[in-house]
Amino acid sequence: MSDLSEQELIQHFSAMKAGRLDSAFELTPWQDTYITGSGHDEGDTVDELITYLCRTLNAVKLVVATPTTPSTSSRSITLAHLRTIHALSADFVQMRHCYDVSLHKLRCQAFLSNAPVAKVTRLPDDILAMVFEAASDPLRKSSEYDSFICGGESRRYRKRPTQITIAAVCSKWRNIAHNTPALWDTIILSSGLEKEASDEWCKRGKSVPMHLGAVVSSCTDEDRPYQTVFINSVSHRLRSLKLHGHKLTLYDLALEWIMPAPRLRALEIVYDTCYCRDLTVPPQANGTFIRAPSSLPALRNLTITPLSFPWRTAPAFDGCLSPSLQYLSLAFQEHQPLPDLRSTLRLLAGVPNLNHLRMRSVRFCMDAQAECTTVLGLDPVRLPCLRYLYVTTCQGGDRCFAWLQLLDAPILRTVNINNSQVWQRVLRLNGN
Repeated sequence: MSDLSEQELIQHFSAMKAGRLDSAFELTPWQDTYITGSGHDEGDTVDELITYLCRTLNAVKLVVATPTTPSTSSRSITLAHLRTIHALSADFVQMRHCYDVSLHKLRCQAFLSNAPVAKVTRLPDDILAMVFEAASDPLRKSSEYDSFICGGESRRYRKRPTQITIAAVCSKWRNIAHNTPALWDTIILSSGLEKEASDEWCKRGKSVPMHLGAVVSSCTDEDRPYQTVFINSVSHRLRSLKLHGHKLTLYDLALEWIMPAPRLRALEIVYDTCYCRDLTVPPQANGTFIRAPSSLPALRNLTITPLSFPWRTAPAFDGCLSPSLQYLSLAFQEHQPLPDLRSTLRLLAGVPNLNHLRMRSVRFCMDAQAECTTVLGLDPVRLPCLRYLYVTTCQGGDRCFAWLQLLDAPILRTVNINNSQVWQRVLRLNGN
């Protein structure tokens, strides 16, 4: 095949596709003989050819078997045979046509059977859909903030999503891709992402649960109103949501994201340092201000990075942060005043069914004295379902662990603090 010119290749495959009888193709250069694929059936065409052959041969045999002795009756028989043979001429033409069609189809099938074919094209549609899902990418626009959404990866994405490439391969793959909503369930919503693209992506995803990452870092971004509208429009589909932005933008979003999110299981909020100029931040936007997890009935996982004080929710915190929350991850600000232990305990008390607790950059007390004044006057917080506690401290935070005595966790199984056992020297486990 590599010996053929470009024009010959075009003519070769065009003839095969069109099936023109005047351009029946020959053996491909890498073939010695034709081998018909056992999985293909050309029975209809071959049966039609056999029918014409049998009918023609039977008619000819009848003529040949008739005696040729001259007589009055034989003349009438001869004329009848002449008419029969004349009528068979039309069958000869049709038989030749059937012969050409059969030969062409069988050659096509032999060609396809022997031509190199990727095994992936032979997979069933449902298996192909699973392969496509494994290779799928989120809809995104290359952005320096994408690394926060994608687990800290620093590289920039400049290629189009794999789903788009898959859908452009052939009609079969396009139909499978467009009929597999799970391929279109992840979007990284950032400034510059075409609205038409995100809307079409959502349309292809139909009603499947969606994973959404929203980068709203610029306090003066013109796309902010659209981002808020978009989040509200897909709120009923959200399975996970990661928000990354400045305090003011996330404050506004907490107020404006009002639509129900009955499927949301994971919420992550990442605060970024704001360097916007000539911007007045209202006092209420300081600290941590989020949508109340109690308004998210399916929420299981909440991550706040970093948690700053005062922390508040919309609607206002009413004593129960979330009855459904099982995993809580809090990162505290480094190089800032000591976190408010009282407010932290109040937050933990609002999560009665908490199972996993992870805290980073902890330094509630930097005093290595025997008596810790930080815990004075504070009541223990009851955590009846807590089983796993993971803590990492920042510089100076590993000097005092007296605050651990305020965690009343009767079924606690695993405690990992800086991968060290130093904390056990100062903590009375009380049977935990």
